[in-house]
Amino acid sequence: MCELCVRASRDVDGKSVFRLAGRGRESHLVVNSPTGQLGDSNFAVDDKAATVCPVGAILKKRVGYVVPIGERVYDREPISAQVKRLATREV
Repeated sequence: MCELCVRASRDVDGKSVFRLAGRGRESHLVVNSPTGQLGDSNFAVDDKAATVCPVGAILKKRVGYVVPIGERVYDREPISAQVKRLATREV
């Protein structure tokens, strides 16, 4: 729920593929497509939003697990540290 994918999609990619809905514990990520599925949106593999997720919830198809679990960026440092670091620079 760090909103990095939302901001990257909106500000860098010029799209509105993702948004957060709900409040507090009820908040959740929503994909902007008729079916609510990412495959039915205008999301592209080269979109910046595909590379900024600090927890690996958004992975590129067929290459998402090339780096073994435990060695990925989001496995090496706490998510809070990554979000803080990423939020202080351009997405």
